[in-house]
Amino acid sequence: LGSNVFNYPNPFSVSNGERTHIRYAINREGLNTGKFIVFDAGGDVVHYNNEVDLSVGTHADDLTWDGVDLRGNKLASGIYFGFLQIDNEKPSRIKIAIINR
Repeated sequence: LGSNVFNYPNPFSVSNGERTHIRYAINREGLNTGKFIVFDAGGDVVHYNNEVDLSVGTHADDLTWDGVDLRGNKLASGIYFGFLQIDNEKPSRIKIAIINR
């Protein structure tokens, strides 16, 4: 996993129907599993995706999040924490801000 993992736009607005894109780079072949998990400030999982493209290269549009929780509810404004983990490597962490206007 490359060192440059980030999301854009950040912040984004769930109430305006926006979504955020998670940009990451894979720099070696032979990877088997990937997952992207988002936690709220209380440590609860609000999003889980285990369908991460593990092909070599930069990925900018295939991993997105619409700010909706596991039950389909739009989340409130706040800071959320995304973790991208590939195989058993240390996960990359990003801060995701939702600002509903």
